[in-house]
Amino acid sequence: MESTLQLRPATTHDAEFVDQLTRTTMGTYVEVTWPDEEAREHYYRINRFECPKTRIICRGGQRVGRLTLTHREGSLFIDNMHVIPEAQGKGIGTWLLEQVIRDAREKKLAVTLTVLKTNPARRLYERLGFQVYGEKNRRLQMRLVV
Repeated sequence: MESTLQLRPATTHDAEFVDQLTRTTMGTYVEVTWPDEEAREHYYRINRFECPKTRIICRGGQRVGRLTLTHREGSLFIDNMHVIPEAQGKGIGTWLLEQVIRDAREKKLAVTLTVLKTNPARRLYERLGFQVYGEKNRRLQMRLVV
């Protein structure tokens, strides 16, 4: 699996893919979390494509996801990590998180993220050692100290 996966810097040509990916992968959880259309659209606006911070996950040369990271308060913060539905459950999320964790370890930083309470990805994060340290705006705040 690892040999066929790679991360590449995003380009402006990835904007539509990333924004549609966010709606596709997060739609169900966003609807359950915010029944109000305005609140849902706000979620998509604040999670839209940001070229300089985004990397594209490729498998065999095809785009299968996105990773958006920022440096925040002594940690690598995972803003967004989305994988296309047909590629989910195949180890891509684990591979990706292992890459982030390795980078954080080299930089002596923690890894932090927020996850919607309704999102089952929480189980993956917990399996890799992330722990909940707070809750805010219907999201769990999670941290892995490496």
